[in-house]
Amino acid sequence: KHLMLTWAILTQKLLETFESSGKAEIAFNRLSHYELDITQDARQYYFEVMKICKETNPFMDEASKLQYLKDGLKS
Repeated sequence: KHLMLTWAILTQKLLETFESSGKAEIAFNRLSHYELDITQDARQYYFEVMKICKETNPFMDEASKLQYLKDGLKS
């Protein structure tokens, strides 16, 4: 019984770790390629980028967020 409980805990911890890092990697990929769409207004764009920044790294600094906002603006 103890071995099964330990295995269950290990399995759960592995899933939490890799699922979390996988989600962050997907969010980072989205953030790196996210651009303002002609159908979006500035507020929608801002809030979507902020949401993806939080998914990528909940502790992201403001300078990085600002850079991602600027990077997604089309020239």
